Amino acid sequence: MSICKANTRIITLSVIIVLVLLITGCGGSQSKSSKSAWNSDELDISRNGNLKKALKMLQPLADGNVNGSVEQPEARAVKQKPQNYYGKIVKLEGQIIISNDKPSDENVSKELGGKAKEYILSNTKDATMIDFLYIGPDQYFRDGATVAIYGYPAGIARISGNSTALAVVGNKIELISNY
Repeated sequence: MSICKANTRIITLSVIIVLVLLITGCGGSQSKSSKSAWNSDELDISRNGNLKKALKMLQPLADGNVNGSVEQPEARAVKQKPQNYYGKIVKLEGQIIISNDKPSDENVSKELGGKAKEYILSNTKDATMIDFLYIGPDQYFRDGATVAIYGYPAGIARISGNSTALAVVGNKIELISNY
């Protein structure tokens, strides 16, 4: 009879421990990193929902200050595997080819609340195309200007026909040179 009571106590204790871990979030699966909520399966920003995630992460940085660590990877590496950079602030440089008052893709514009300015950049190092969706104080940069952008990669954007670009959502842009 004592073996049966011991087994019952062990089972009861095990159930209690599991319940405590689930309730307190210490069970590993309950803990969420900033990367876990990103859609890594679908890269197309018009379908993956990552624009909203990036927008939420930008809200604490609304004044354009970048608090936290900033990675400076090669733009080509980020475009090839944007999911490796989800939830991380990246700094990329490029020359502005086109600037629009709002993203040309109406769905993207709606997802960002119609308040984004779009800069299409060509990376100065490897010619990777970057679709920078800027949400910040009004600033004007000429086409042809070289800028540094800060933001969260959100996936891949279709910019014209079959052309694609790395999509980055951010609220900080700095002028490097006008030409």
